[in-house]
Amino acid sequence: MFFLSVLENLFSVVYFELNTIGLGLLFLIGASVFDAGMVFDSWLQSHVLNKYAVFCRLSALVLASGARLYGVQADLGLDWFIWVQGGQWLLVSLLLTTVYLTQRDRAHSIVIDNVEGKHLMKSGVMLMVSGVAAMIYLKIDQIMIGNILGDTEVGYY
Repeated sequence: MFFLSVLENLFSVVYFELNTIGLGLLFLIGASVFDAGMVFDSWLQSHVLNKYAVFCRLSALVLASGARLYGVQADLGLDWFIWVQGGQWLLVSLLLTTVYLTQRDRAHSIVIDNVEGKHLMKSGVMLMVSGVAAMIYLKIDQIMIGNILGDTEVGYY
């Protein structure tokens, strides 16, 4: 799935000739893949090791907040804040993965089962399609207002 996300991002950069904000938004979409690191957050919670998960999230939040304050102070553009948000997601995921690798029992290592992975991907296709359909359904009114009346009215809406 990660590989497909990277290919889609590369295609978008080449096809749409994105500017810096477009590239930043594309990075943000791609960085949301790292939200899969929250699996380790669930593992830590199930083993009553919440203090580590809180430390990871809080550390990333403090660093990202400092970067955001710097961005406001230095009057940086929207692309700075987009990159900071993506970096925060990446940092949380990396910290949670590191904590998992140090806290896990060596007998319970991660085992990748290709057969089960293929089964889950096949059974999850309809969930992915319904998620995309729900996003379109929730945003189509804004797109219609933008095309008919303009961006200012979308902002008012």
